This record gives sequence, C-alpha cells and structure tokens, in this order.
Amino acid sequence: MIHLDKSPVRNTSVTLRSCTRTALRQAMTVLAERDMPFSEQRLMRECLRLALKLWRGRKQIAARNRRYNRCAGPYEIVPFYTTEALRSVSWARCHHAGISLSRLMDFAVACYLPRVLEYWLRFDYADRDRRDAAIWRAKYALRRNTADFVISYKSVTRINDGNQLDFGEKTEILPWPPPDDPVNWYKNP
Repeated sequence: MIHLDKSPVRNTSVTLRSCTRTALRQAMTVLAERDMPFSEQRLMRECLRLALKLWRGRKQIAARNRRYNRCAGPYEIVPFYTTEALRSVSWARCHHAGISLSRLMDFAVACYLPRVLEYWLRFDYADRDRRDAAIWRAKYALRRNTADFVISYKSVTRINDGNQLDFGEKTEILPWPPPDDPVNWYKNP
C-alpha cells in the first residue's frame, strides 16, 4: 500500500467505539514487537483507504440524513489527521451511503485492521523471523482483492464570486503499479 499523496493536511476528529480503539492499540503493539512502529493515525488511514478501495456502492445515493454510530458501547473522540484527497474521497463515500465519517472509520478499523496487519507483517527482512513472516504471508495470500492502489484526486473551482460557486471534483482509485499498457486500461478498465 504505497501512497503518494501531496494534498494539504486536514485535521478533524472521529468517534470510535472503545473496543475499536483498543484493537488499534493492540495492532500497534504487534507491529512494534516486530520493529515496525506504526502510529494510530497511520493504521486508521490504512484501514480507511482499504475500505474505500473495497467499497461496492453501486446503488443510488441514500435518500436520508447521515446516520451516526448506533452500536452500543462507550465511544471515544479520536483525532484524525488526513490529507485533502483522502478527506474528499471519504466524504464523498459517506454522502453516497448516508453515513458519518465516524461510522465509516469505525467500520473500516473493525473490518479491515486484520488485513492491514497481514499486509505489513508478511514481509521478510534481515532481523525478522522467516517463519513468522511466512505465516503472515500465507494468511494474506488467502485474501481477495490484494492489489495495491493509488487514490487520484483533482478539484477545480471555475467560478467563486460570492453569488455563484461552480466547483468540480474527480476521484479515481487506480491500480499500483500501473499496468504495462495504461492508455488502453484507463479507457476500458
């Protein structure tokens, strides 16, 4: 999961269940024990990117107000540092589904954190136990949709004069590395 995002940084917060935040902390511990220090923010972004990539959303836009977390349990307000591109894509998906960013983030961490762990723990390097890496590699090989991707985001403000706002956004989730013949692939994915 290589991310080349040069868009501006955006600070916000999300509300996560306490058990979801505990799972994030446990994942950070597992990675740190294998000399891979990940921050809570990085794990949250990785889970959100994966949730956006695997989003199906082929139906109409939800005809309701945004739903917030309805699950039982104590919640915690967690800061979330993101980029403009990731924020824009996630808000577009939230608008389409009629859910809040907090609900999407809670779902992403709860469902995709094990997959993110398997992705990063499958690599074999000098100080790493090869058997441990082989176990994680075998687990990750059983997953579907394991291709890497890049989120491409572009926005244009054509008119913004106080009376009128003409604003457009385009977001694409593209494979990484690009295919050998990218011209034909982008025309007919």
